[in-house]
Parts: sequence; structure tokens; C-alpha cells
Amino acid sequence: MRRRILSLSLLATCLATGLARPSAAGPVLDQSHFVPAPASLYAIVSTQSLAQTFTAGLAGQLAEVDMQLAKSAGATGDLTFTIRTTTNGLPNPDDGQSLYTQTIALSSLPTNDDPFTQVPLTAFDVSSAHINVTPGEVLALALSRTGPGTPPWATWQSSSDLGSNAYSRGAQYQRSSSSSDWTLLTVGTVGQDAGFQTFVSSVPEPSTFALGSIGAAGLAGYGWRKRRRAIA
Repeated sequence: MRRRILSLSLLATCLATGLARPSAAGPVLDQSHFVPAPASLYAIVSTQSLAQTFTAGLAGQLAEVDMQLAKSAGATGDLTFTIRTTTNGLPNPDDGQSLYTQTIALSSLPTNDDPFTQVPLTAFDVSSAHINVTPGEVLALALSRTGPGTPPWATWQSSSDLGSNAYSRGAQYQRSSSSSDWTLLTVGTVGQDAGFQTFVSSVPEPSTFALGSIGAAGLAGYGWRKRRRAIA
């Protein structure tokens, strides 16, 4: 009888663990705006921080962000990358309320001084922030850097928000300092869109965990009843 009770307890543990385990599926591409060359290269310097907003299409956790970033030969001064909430489409101006912050070493970026050369995407793992997103939610990817307003620069490859290479679910913004508000980045009256991609990982449903607990409790109760009968 004791062996039977131990077997039921082990089965309960395995059932609870198996049902509660998240899916092993990898991140899924959600938003994508890849800018082909030739394109604009907007500098990230002390007097110009840049941001790109996007609208999530999938529910889950933001796992990876890719951006078309490059540096000019001889550039110094690493980048600060933040993920921010938005209000009425505008990035949150408060650095202290960022959802995620990472220093990007310039040495990790490709060197490019020619807008006619394609800038590749550089991937950044942001899964440690555990940022949950829902379809329709608007967030912002922001980049700042302490550096002069003359070359050599660090740049973000971008395109006009007109025509076939426009991103309709967000826009590119700029600001002159950390105390300034974000404003649309425009050439004349035409807005711009930066090159980026976002990846989302699925999150296990709460009902999965509940089901595992119920199954374990049921089996444990069954084992207790069998044990009482054996004693009696």
C-alpha cells in the first residue's frame, strides 16, 4: 500500500510539472521594417536622440529587438538603448520610467559611411526585461549617445514614411536633450521610419498552471483516502 501511495504522489508531481511547463517554442517575428539602401542615415549625437515607435501585433513577451545601426570609421562613445511606453503615440520623455535600458558598445556595430551601402540588422536580446505586450500596444525604441554633432557618427538607417517602404504602425522621433520632448523626425513635411524588427515569445496561459495544481491535489486526495482505508 505504501508503494501505491508513493507512486500516486510521484504521478501527481509529474502531472503538475508537465502541465505547468511553458512551451519551448522560440521567439516569433512580430513587427518588421527593413530599410534597403540607398537610405537616410540619421546621426545619434548629444544633441539628437532618436526613437522609433511600433505597434505590437502579437501577445507575449518582447524577446528580441533588431535595429539597422552603424558607426562611422573612428567614432567613439557608446549608445544607450531604451524601450519606453508611449502617450498618444509619443515616446515617454522620462528616462527613469524606461522599461529596459542597455549600453550598446560601438565596437559591436558595423562600420558604414555610405548611404548606398546596406546596413544590416544588429540583434539585441531584451528578454530579461520581461516586457509583456498585447496587440495594439504602442512602444518606443530609443537611442541616445554622448558624442559631437560632427562626424564620425553613430547612425540609424531610415526611410521616408511615404511609398512602399513606409511603416504605417509607428514613426521616428527626435529630441535635443534628455529634458526635451520628443518630436516627429521629418524632412520638410515628410516623416521618417527607422529600420527595426521585434520578436515576441509566447507566455503560458494561467489556466495551464491552475490545471496542474488541480490535478496534483486530486491525486494527493485519492492517495490519502486509500491510506486511511489501509490503516482501518
